[in-house]
Amino acid sequence: MSYFDYESERSIIAAMLESEESLIEASATMRTEDFYEPRHQAMFDILASLYAQAIKPTYLEMLKEGHKRGTFSKPEDREYAKQTIGFHVSATQLPYWLKNVKDKARLRKMRKDFIRLAEEMKNPVVDVDKLVQDATEVIMRLTIDNAEKIESGAELVQTGKQVIEERISNKGKLQGIPTGIGKLNRLTGGWKAGDLIIVAAESGKGKTAFAQNFISIACFGSDTPTLYINSEMSRQQVILRFASMISGVNNDLIKFGEISGEQKRQIFDSLDFVEKSPFYHYHSPSLNLQKVLSAIRKMHVQKGVQLVILDYIGRLDRTDKNSKEWEEVYQIVKALKTLAGELGMAVMVLAQLNDDGTLQVAKRMKNESDIYIKLLPMSSEEQTEASQKARENGWRMNPNYWIFVEKNRDGQADVLVPALFKKEVLRVIDVANV
Repeated sequence: MSYFDYESERSIIAAMLESEESLIEASATMRTEDFYEPRHQAMFDILASLYAQAIKPTYLEMLKEGHKRGTFSKPEDREYAKQTIGFHVSATQLPYWLKNVKDKARLRKMRKDFIRLAEEMKNPVVDVDKLVQDATEVIMRLTIDNAEKIESGAELVQTGKQVIEERISNKGKLQGIPTGIGKLNRLTGGWKAGDLIIVAAESGKGKTAFAQNFISIACFGSDTPTLYINSEMSRQQVILRFASMISGVNNDLIKFGEISGEQKRQIFDSLDFVEKSPFYHYHSPSLNLQKVLSAIRKMHVQKGVQLVILDYIGRLDRTDKNSKEWEEVYQIVKALKTLAGELGMAVMVLAQLNDDGTLQVAKRMKNESDIYIKLLPMSSEEQTEASQKARENGWRMNPNYWIFVEKNRDGQADVLVPALFKKEVLRVIDVANV
C-alpha cells in the first residue's frame, strides 16, 4: 500500500497556480502537513501565504518568497517548481486530488499510531485496557472531525464557566456586531460569529435599505470588516444610496443632481466614512453559489471579513436545472450556514416574502437560520397605536415599521421591535433607543 501520491500532490499545486478558484478551495481544505513531498509542502505553504497577503501567486512570486525563506536554493528544486506550472491539470478533478491527498495523510497518521501501539504491545507488562483505549482514540480521531468532537459533561461545564466569567467581566458589552437598534441588540446579542441571519420582506418593502443600514452601523461606525454581495444594483446605485443614508440628503435630489454646494460638501464628507472603512462590495449580475462561497473565503483570508450580506438569495443562478427551486435555495442556505460556522463570521441573507407573509421559494430556510427577521410596514391603524405608545414610553420618534424577530436561537423570539424608516434618505432609526 502506498502512503503518498506524488501526482495528486503536484496536481493540487499546479491547479493553485492556474486558477484563483482552485487556490481558494485548496487553501480552505488542505494543510501543509497533508503533503508528503517536502517540495510540495514548501510550495503549498508559500502559495497559501501569498494569497492571504492578496498577492497573486505566480511562479516568480513563489520563487521570491521561497528565496526569503531559504527554500528552492538548489537549481533542481527551482526547475521542479517551474515544471509544475505546466503540469497538466483539470479543475474538475481537483476534488478527487484533494480527497486523495487527505486520505493518504490520514493513512500515514494511522500507520504511525499503530506502529507506536505495536511497540507498546512488545512490553513484557502490557496494560491491555489502556492499550485498547489508546487504539479506540486513534480510530476516533481519524473518523471524527475536531468540530464534531464528542465532549464529556465535565468539559462542557468547564466551557460554560469560562463563558460566564467572560460575560461577567464584560458586563453589558455586546457579544456580536452591533445592529444599530437597541432592542434588537438586546434580543440577539448582535450579529454573532457563526450566525446565519435571514432578513425577509415583500418586494420593494425595504430589505436592501435595512441591510445597508446594518452595514453602516457595523462597518462605517464600528470598523467591522464587511462584504456586501449584490446582483441587482450597479456600483453607482450602491454608493449613491450610502451617500444619502449617511449624509441625510434626500435620495432623489442626489439621483438627479439637484443639490446645493453645501449639500455636496455634506455628502462628500459623509463618504469619507465609507472610504476609510473596511467595506468590500462584490457586484455580479450572474451570481451562483460557487462564486459566493469563493468570494467569502477570499475576503475572509485576505481582509478578515467578519460580516457578509447577500442581497438577495432569489437572484442566485441555479446550478442544477433538474432540481426543484426550493431544493436549490435550501442547499444555498445550508452551505452558507456551514461556512459561517467554519469561518466564525456572521452571514446575513436577504429573502423575499410572499403576499401572505410566508418565505418565497423555501420555507425550510427558516429552519437553518439562527435569526429570522421579517420587515413589516405598519398599517395606518398600527401607526396611530404606535404613536400613542411612543408618547407613553418616551420614544424619540413615531415608528412606521416593525422589525419582527420571528426566530432567535439564542434568545426571545416572536418579538416586535419598532423602528422608523425614513425612505427619502433610506435611513432606519431606532425610535425606542433601548
